[in-house]
Amino acid sequence: MFTLKVQPENGTLYELTHNYGKFAIVRIDGIDPPKNSVNISTAGNMDGGIFNSSRLEPRNIVITAVLYGNIEQSRQELYSIFPQKSSVTIFFKDNNRNLKTVGYVEQLACNPFDLRETAQISVICPDPYWHDVGGLTESFAAFE
Repeated sequence: MFTLKVQPENGTLYELTHNYGKFAIVRIDGIDPPKNSVNISTAGNMDGGIFNSSRLEPRNIVITAVLYGNIEQSRQELYSIFPQKSSVTIFFKDNNRNLKTVGYVEQLACNPFDLRETAQISVICPDPYWHDVGGLTESFAAFE
């Protein structure tokens, strides 16, 4: 069991996973580790290559939702939660983790001509890491 919440720039926190009257989240891609780029150079007099560096690519989270009820109203609500080019904070919680990341809405695609209308939301996160919501804090104050 997991929970997916989103907080757009306006500061309102929306829970997407338990909103069955309007839409249901059926798939989330991009919560696993992002793609890694490994840079290797080759030399003419040796087999294989030499490791130079590596880095993680930006995270791309794609959320797929099936729309229910008043389809037009549900679609408009998703448009207000995920305005294009705007910043959103995504909160993901499961039995073991309570995480968040910040990204920018790349696209919200809906096809109103599908029999079972779905929405696909793409969020690009420049910081590829998830961050713990609870956070581990240490106090360095002296106790007497």
